[in-house]
Amino acid sequence: MRFLLLIILVLGFKSYAKCQSPTGEPMAVGDSLILFTTEYKQDYRECVESIRECQSDGTLSGNPKAIYESCLNERTCEHPFFHEPLNDQQKIVAYRSPEAPCEKEVRVCDGSTGILSGSYVHMECKERTALYRPGQHSVLK
Repeated sequence: MRFLLLIILVLGFKSYAKCQSPTGEPMAVGDSLILFTTEYKQDYRECVESIRECQSDGTLSGNPKAIYESCLNERTCEHPFFHEPLNDQQKIVAYRSPEAPCEKEVRVCDGSTGILSGSYVHMECKERTALYRPGQHSVLK
């Protein structure tokens, strides 16, 4: 009898992992999160937040579109060579080709769109150099 009562008491108090956060974390009934409807501010509007609470039926209350843990003022661009984030207005130099003629381009991150300007994709370019040998013509290398 005591054993049965103990099982009922233990099972009766389990209320964890009834919900799942948008990021996949388990949530107990009554736990709440502040989430946002977008990852980034849209057209210079404010970030819209919503309190999402785990309900006993396994659902989250609040705005179902609020699934993001943060809302950033601006986006980052991906660095084409090192795959690191570039911040708004951060610049890099890229080359059209890895060999001469070396045309370079300054690429700029647009934080409002997350798009890096330009199209050149090479990190470096090797210029041709002329070698002079006494008694011979110059040779391009």
